[in-house]
Amino acid sequence: MPPDRADELHPLTIALRNVIRKANDRKNKNSHVRRHNQDQKVTPERLENNLRYAIRDLMQAAYDHAVGSRATGEGSSKSSVLRRCVLGHRRIPSARANAAPAGTLGLGLDEVGIPPLLARALLNKNNSTTDAELVELLQQRWFWLKRDPVLHRWGLLPVRCRLAEGDVIRLPASLLGPLGADFDGDTVALFASVPGQPEDISKYRPSTLAWDVTMERPMFLPGKQYRYGLNRLMADAARRERFLQALKQTHAPAWNDTLPPIKALDDWIQRASGPNADGRWWSIIEEHAIEALAEDPSMGLGLLSAEQLAQLPVLACGAAKKDIFD
Repeated sequence: MPPDRADELHPLTIALRNVIRKANDRKNKNSHVRRHNQDQKVTPERLENNLRYAIRDLMQAAYDHAVGSRATGEGSSKSSVLRRCVLGHRRIPSARANAAPAGTLGLGLDEVGIPPLLARALLNKNNSTTDAELVELLQQRWFWLKRDPVLHRWGLLPVRCRLAEGDVIRLPASLLGPLGADFDGDTVALFASVPGQPEDISKYRPSTLAWDVTMERPMFLPGKQYRYGLNRLMADAARRERFLQALKQTHAPAWNDTLPPIKALDDWIQRASGPNADGRWWSIIEEHAIEALAEDPSMGLGLLSAEQLAQLPVLACGAAKKDIFD
């Protein structure tokens, strides 16, 4: 019986009883069935079909119970046997929180920011462990970042963790795409280890896998807002020079400024990814692109800036709409 409805029969029990009933009807050649308080005669073919339909319903009920037939509601995969008894075991130590932008942390592609509370949970430490000790311990190991559902190899990634204030997990912008994540309330999970993890975890970090050889396309790159910022960046000689110098100082691959900015980004990621990649290079691109974007946050649509909005009478004086436009 379902645990939350102890007085009701389990759907599998109902379906199985129906199969037994229809099988007995066919075996006994029971040519009369009761429908709408009236006896109706049915043919042997109808008895056979009734049994087939009952078996089909039983198989569907078994599938719903084992795997689930939908994402939410009745028959949800979240309450299936596969989820609860096979895939749904909690791994300890682990942590889960909402995803949030990296902000001014300057996170590299292989890094996420976590609060001390989550750090202690992942490291299995108590409150007596100081933040300085947490920083040192975090630097010594990799953790696994996961965002459900995991549909491909980029949905579960090894990352370094850095202490950050707050109660969220902070992600660099270039990490979002393959994870299918965004900042509208999505949660992500971190695990201290996963079953069957490789000995050399660093081979599977995001900066190593940033370029997909099979599909011949970049996997880890910032979103359209940052790419628009790159266009503005390259149009400003002073910003462009500072950007190129920042890449050069970290020994990153040179930026091919003979290509359009978007194609140059793809070209750069192809050359930057691999075993010798440094995730901090991606933070340089994000930092300079967002700085250029800040001058035109409407991305060329001509929308009012926050400062311009603040000067509108309706906001500055609290005036009603009719007082402004009459």
